[in-house]
Amino acid sequence: MNNRAKLRKSILMVLVCLSFVLSALLWTSGNTFWGVEEKAKNTDSSTKLAAPSIVEHQLTDFYQPIYYIAHHAGNQGIGQAIVDGESQAKIDQFLTTATFDRILEEEELTHTQYAELIQAGTWLELVYDDVLPLGIFKERFESVSKDWSDFTFDRMLISRTDPALLYFYNESQKVAASLKALKFDVTAFENLVTESAAEGVPVFSATLKDCSVYLPVHTQDISHKSYIIEKLPNSIYMNYFFPDTSMVDSRTTKNITRYIDLTKEVSINQETNILTFLSQKSTTEISSLTDRFIRSFEIVNDLENWQDDIIYHMYDAKNERISFLRYIGDYPVFTASNNESMIEISIEGDQLSHILLPLRFIQTPINIQSAELEEIPSGFTVLDDLRDHGIVVTEEVEKLTIGYTWKERDENQKVIDLIPQWYVCAHGKWQPLESFIAEKTGSEVAYEF
Repeated sequence: MNNRAKLRKSILMVLVCLSFVLSALLWTSGNTFWGVEEKAKNTDSSTKLAAPSIVEHQLTDFYQPIYYIAHHAGNQGIGQAIVDGESQAKIDQFLTTATFDRILEEEELTHTQYAELIQAGTWLELVYDDVLPLGIFKERFESVSKDWSDFTFDRMLISRTDPALLYFYNESQKVAASLKALKFDVTAFENLVTESAAEGVPVFSATLKDCSVYLPVHTQDISHKSYIIEKLPNSIYMNYFFPDTSMVDSRTTKNITRYIDLTKEVSINQETNILTFLSQKSTTEISSLTDRFIRSFEIVNDLENWQDDIIYHMYDAKNERISFLRYIGDYPVFTASNNESMIEISIEGDQLSHILLPLRFIQTPINIQSAELEEIPSGFTVLDDLRDHGIVVTEEVEKLTIGYTWKERDENQKVIDLIPQWYVCAHGKWQPLESFIAEKTGSEVAYEF
């Protein structure tokens, strides 16, 4: 009996030691929360950090087109917008299997010439929200020189009948780069686009101040949506930005808490739920435009918990700042001051120098059997409305789109409603169409955030 007791005691001691070892491994291998393992990526090149994000996006998710437009020869400027997400994904998947030759040539192409090119052929046009570098898609090319890697474009025009015809077009600079496909099944591509466009939305091209956009020909009924608001603890972000918290000084003034060490500062505004990060310049290295776009994706992907699409919105060349918009389905989400909708980021070398990040996000929809439908006027009606109020769209309107308004419920601040309506961008600021007209004409607005 005594020997058995000693044996049991020895086994117990071994199990206790094993439990300490396993606990140590769990602590050092990264935490989990919400039942999902945290991602580990770099913000500081010398330290592997646990990322706050529990949602994984791909590079091509962030830098995807906002319009997929199918064109037919002689269609009088009317195209079919492919809006079904599954069809868009099939097109994206098809294009990832294609490989392209090196860039053949760069040529000047005016807006009129570009429109005539579309009218004369059968194309799929991919339209991006702003210019982005060709190098993001370099794996699809046989070879891309360093000079071509930073060539910027905001439209891709792919022939549905001749694989030798493919253009990357920069609308603002009126320059196109042409190339040909090496591996491209044009028949399969044409069948895929034709099938996808059959259920598409007819759209027309409208010229604004700095660009042209596609607007719906007909009135649309778009449903309201409702979600539960979620937010992670601030400490999760602090552990990401400050791997060594012993040197961090915390200061709170009114609604803003600041975390500061010798080189970085993170401030969190509890009223707007915005995180702002600033860092002293630590390198003189100049990174390529392609590298900045890729690094921006990696960092935002580390931090952002928006479950639906996050899509590239704009590149501010003067401040070297990239911005992204949150989407629900086909439409961007807007709030007052864009507090819940826009992410801004700047990269110096390969390091983060600035980020502005919304901390609240939505993942859980509230299913309503009879969700209210909003009748959204056609693009023709919106343009007429602007002109009737004396607004010259080619001089005063930078962008125009349908978007969701983020509206919090008074009776339950944990729930938000998303209401579809038209939005106008002027002087870099997005606002509802009615608010924009009221501001320009001095009249009262019937609806506001």
